Amino acid sequence: MPFKKNSEFKYSIRGINRIVEERGNQFIRFAQIAWADKDEDVPPEKIKYDLRKYISMPNGEEKMLKGISFLTPEGPTELSHVLLEEGFGDTCKVLSIVQKRKDFSKAIDQLTSNKQSSEDICDLNKLLG
Repeated sequence: MPFKKNSEFKYSIRGINRIVEERGNQFIRFAQIAWADKDEDVPPEKIKYDLRKYISMPNGEEKMLKGISFLTPEGPTELSHVLLEEGFGDTCKVLSIVQKRKDFSKAIDQLTSNKQSSEDICDLNKLLG
């Protein structure tokens, strides 16, 4: 059990492990986390996407601070949509990253055809102005 009264909780990083921001001895990490020891078997549905602040301690250990574990696997995707809609992200860098995705060509085909498969698909001509 990961949480016990009067003891530290246990967690382990099980996939994505990216530092988003650093300043001094603090950093924010986006990771896939299991609330269990690294040696414990955890079903895939128990591994959560997590966005959290940490402190690097003088002894080299990391101390986990406040943050969030997304409720669903779709949470990070929705967050990326919100951030883009609110103007976050350098447009050139965003486009450079997106064009490397496996589904990029298919998405361009959907955007340029009249056969739009979702109401979320937008008009590429409007995007490119």
